[in-house]
Amino acid sequence: MHKLVLNLFNLSRNFLQFFKIFLVFLILVLILFWIRDLAGYHWGWTKYFAPILLPLLDIAQMFFDGSTYIFNAIFEHKYIGVVLIILSFYLVTNLFIQLCNKLEEAYCDGRKFVKKIEEDIYNKKLELVQTAEQNAIKNYVIYIATTDKKQKNRTVNIDLTEQNKIMNKFLIEQTSILPEVFENGFLYKFSDFENIDKILEIFFKVLKSNAPIDYYISVHSYEKSFETEKDNFKKLISLGLVNKISMYSQTAYRYSFNKTQKYETVQHGVFQKDGGTFEILCFEEK
Repeated sequence: MHKLVLNLFNLSRNFLQFFKIFLVFLILVLILFWIRDLAGYHWGWTKYFAPILLPLLDIAQMFFDGSTYIFNAIFEHKYIGVVLIILSFYLVTNLFIQLCNKLEEAYCDGRKFVKKIEEDIYNKKLELVQTAEQNAIKNYVIYIATTDKKQKNRTVNIDLTEQNKIMNKFLIEQTSILPEVFENGFLYKFSDFENIDKILEIFFKVLKSNAPIDYYISVHSYEKSFETEKDNFKKLISLGLVNKISMYSQTAYRYSFNKTQKYETVQHGVFQKDGGTFEILCFEEK
């Protein structure tokens, strides 16, 4: 439909442009007509234009009657009148071309305006759908594992098992969640992603502790069953990002829908593993 309307505008404009050319040509023919009458010639081809020019001459004679003698020749005023009539048509045609351009411009602007409104409505609906979909993702897990912090001139060996007990005791007291043993660390499961900031605050305290160990912490959100996400999550924790709270981009995207966002999600890098490519981000304090 849009192309059809544009074609109609172009067709109208082309017709008006052709009509302007025809009017200029008509003035030239009128001059020849005038010369024919002055000289008394009989040009057969002029009869083809008589049905157009003769009515115009009759109309012009009503307003431009009379004649003038110049060099023993009679110059009838009606020919001047026809020229003025044709020029008037020429000017009116120009106005119609400008009007056509303005109408086309108004149509295009109106269409853009309507299209923008439709896009805004669609984007709003899409945003509502995405918000509803993301808000439906309430479950998430936090994996935490530890390793001996390498320090020079250390004389005492670190009991990693004891450090894990201290760490888990603190986390259990703060989160009221009992962890599961998972891979080389522990898995904490939660079901209120909207309030993840409170939990992240606890794990940031762990990172800032003076314990002689380093931490691997990863977060992963999911909608229904963690079992279906387990293998994918193992790829994330296998990267071994030390003293970072890492996540996939979809978890960061889910976090962007939270009403309150105490932490920033910063890109850490793009990784390739087992034939797949994935973006990793980390939570950071603002």
